[in-house]
Amino acid sequence: MATGTTLLVGATAGVALVLATQSLARKRLKRSVVLKKREDHPSEEEEEEERIKISPSDVAVVNTTVLRAEVPPEQCIRWAAEAFGEGLVMSTSFGMQSAVLLHMATRLLPNIPVIWIDTGYLHRETYLFAQHLAKRLDLQLRVYQSDMSPARMEALHGKLWQRDDDVSHRVYGAVRKVAPMNRALQELGARAMLSGIRKSQTDHRSTLDRLTYHPNGHFRVHPLLHWTKSDVDDYIAAHKLPYHPLKRKGYVSVGDAHSTKPLDTTTPVDDRADRATRFGGKRQECGLHTENGMGLDEMLRKVLDEPTTHVVARDDRPIIGTGEGFEIYGRPSCRFCEAARRILASRNLPYAWTTMQRFNQTLGKLEPPDVDGVHVVSRADVERRVQRAAPGSPPIETVPQIFEDGEYVGGFAELCVALRVPKTIVDVALLDIGGLAANEHGWANTWNVKPSLRRGPSLNTIFQ
Repeated sequence: MATGTTLLVGATAGVALVLATQSLARKRLKRSVVLKKREDHPSEEEEEEERIKISPSDVAVVNTTVLRAEVPPEQCIRWAAEAFGEGLVMSTSFGMQSAVLLHMATRLLPNIPVIWIDTGYLHRETYLFAQHLAKRLDLQLRVYQSDMSPARMEALHGKLWQRDDDVSHRVYGAVRKVAPMNRALQELGARAMLSGIRKSQTDHRSTLDRLTYHPNGHFRVHPLLHWTKSDVDDYIAAHKLPYHPLKRKGYVSVGDAHSTKPLDTTTPVDDRADRATRFGGKRQECGLHTENGMGLDEMLRKVLDEPTTHVVARDDRPIIGTGEGFEIYGRPSCRFCEAARRILASRNLPYAWTTMQRFNQTLGKLEPPDVDGVHVVSRADVERRVQRAAPGSPPIETVPQIFEDGEYVGGFAELCVALRVPKTIVDVALLDIGGLAANEHGWANTWNVKPSLRRGPSLNTIFQ
């Protein structure tokens, strides 16, 4: 009985394939006229013209006839090869069960290009697994990566995967996966791509058909869409194929190393639970199968144009300061702060002074922002101001911190360089407000220095 049912399904599928092919062919009357006149030995161009021409409007009829659920995956692959010819490629993540479709497709199409998106954050085991399968199955592997290196992305945008908002998740997927995939499809001239996703894996995938049309201008074919986890295991066992090596460590789904973890042994085993081991269990998709391109370019352009908004000052607190003229953040007891003020005053350059929170070296901690009823600016606020003006600057450790028209100048030494102050004047500036004599009397950190202890000529006198 089972044999009869199998034959009936196969016969029905064959009839459906013929009927669907004829239906699609009738839409091309002009092509039919050309084919009637072709020679007995057609050229490559004529053979390509003879192929079934699939348009987005044909997707529904193909899914209900040629590629319906009962049709075996191998037959789906054969149909895709006939329909798209050399425009057919396939993708792989070298994930837990990737060996199935790689084996199945390359047995039928040994020269099919295989696209692998390397995010730069994969497990070491994934790279070794990829190398092994590529050699064993003689894959025509095409490796693509983001134009933005992992180091550059982290420097400009931080570790996006550590954030809990949807925008950061989407940006990460777009930069590391979607953009390289789009480039791969374009460079390879792909009309369609085979993908090994299955309905039972995620909510989004449960809504897909075997043939879909992507807004970027290509089709996607999902031969294994209706397979269960048992079907996958049976195929791997029957063909003696390897699982991803991390399976032995308790992993059931494998993606980027920072966002994948082993399955909790108390969790029920099914496809949805497998995907829950990705992205902290909060998201099921990385973007490769969900991004439709709408608004993606604009979002990425904004992120790339304003990188610091995603790394620094992500809260709504306003940045301190006016952004006009010279601004000095320092301590009254700092002789470098006072020297900076005197140099600016001697050149008739107005400045705004703000007292900054002090680090108590004896106690090893910051003093409260309010000291003796006088409010001072917190070190954290100044740090935010520095990072907004000069992203990537090292944490501030000294005073003064100086800005000019909103741009970060630095400390006292940087101010002198910016104003081209001669070294002799710099030395006088420091000696004029205490210098060595103040140090000798233990007054190095105070501005209450007796005039009689000042050494050298007055700074104002030298500038005059």
